[in-house]
Amino acid sequence: VISCKRPANVKPMEAKLQGCSPTWIVGAGDVEAYKAAGATNVVEGGGLCASRNLALQLAGAAGKPCVQISDDIKSLSFVASREDTEQWVKPGTIQVANQRAKQAEVGVASLGACARYIDVQTRRVGCKLGGTYPCGNPGQALGGPVVGAEHFVVGDFIVVQPDALRFDETMTLKEDYDFTCQHIYKHGRVARCNRLLILAEHYVNAGGAVAVRNKQREAQNIKHLRSKWPGVFLGSPRGPSEVRLIWAKRDVTIGGTRIFEPDPRNPGRGIYDQEEARRAREKRLSKAAGKPVHVAPAPPKAPRPKKAKVAAPPPPPPP
Repeated sequence: VISCKRPANVKPMEAKLQGCSPTWIVGAGDVEAYKAAGATNVVEGGGLCASRNLALQLAGAAGKPCVQISDDIKSLSFVASREDTEQWVKPGTIQVANQRAKQAEVGVASLGACARYIDVQTRRVGCKLGGTYPCGNPGQALGGPVVGAEHFVVGDFIVVQPDALRFDETMTLKEDYDFTCQHIYKHGRVARCNRLLILAEHYVNAGGAVAVRNKQREAQNIKHLRSKWPGVFLGSPRGPSEVRLIWAKRDVTIGGTRIFEPDPRNPGRGIYDQEEARRAREKRLSKAAGKPVHVAPAPPKAPRPKKAKVAAPPPPPPP
């Protein structure tokens, strides 16, 4: 359990973790407070990412997957839809997804069972990072596949197989976005389990990341993400402090098929015309180098596979 300045959360979280033996990795100077609150196994970490990396180190040394959870999880639930077959078809609209959600079965799931489920999925698809859907909305969750490959894995509940990748300790917020990108870039995919829904209180719970969350810090971390992973992080309709991870839109420098140069006319977006983007990059790099720099055009996109035509069902028999 990754925690800082929240010893009051020990009892409710330990109750949710019955049958498990959690290790609490806490902030500097917090060990005694957590022990006094009832935590049985407490290790002093540091900042958010330092504590996360210590958890990875401890699990790796034991040869075990690392299960990291936030200290303010309210609930986890599993959505079972009859549409989730091997021939799963993406719903055409959010209304269709909502209708599937109404017909689905939703049940509360234990944290231990969820960890085992995610562990199995990561091993099944051959990746190192897995997690839950990032919110508790079943309609939105059913809009995607059962297990997503290039989707954001929220840090509130993750399972990490032994691996050399670590959280970026220069980040104070949105470190899980960067960690997701590292895993997709190195291993080709993640295993986001879109039928596991999580509810947490991290935006209103005192302590933890809330203690450092403000507009300036959000902007600094978003700027870092966009510099490190050009093209991947687009603006969000939820406001300037949020982003959307769209791996397919990554820049050519990190394996994508387009040149991403920020559009000064549309903050948070890239220049749409690829020749204009190429010239803008040439100009920027030439200015930085003090000499002309040539930028090659982006490789041509592979043609999209044509959708197979599905024959219309026969008309119903006359009454």
